[in-house]
Amino acid sequence: MPNLPFLIPPFLLLSLLLASLYGVAFYFIFGRGWLALGVYWPVALIGFALGQILSKLFGFTLLLVGSVSVIEASAVSLLALLLTRAVWRQAR
Repeated sequence: MPNLPFLIPPFLLLSLLLASLYGVAFYFIFGRGWLALGVYWPVALIGFALGQILSKLFGFTLLLVGSVSVIEASAVSLLALLLTRAVWRQAR
């Protein structure tokens, strides 16, 4: 099989799909207006990436799928979304 440079690595694809799912689901539950989607989705992506980085940095992993620390990254993503919602509601 040829080495195709435009293919997304599986760990990155899984991370993007899970984080996007969390952001969109959070928007469907708590969001109002398109601006909320534009905030929740990137926050979920950044939170997931931060959770992945922290998991690798501290060497703590509960559920590893490929090289993705699913539990830790999901927890930080959810925490970031909840924190964003709390700050957003307080600002209104």
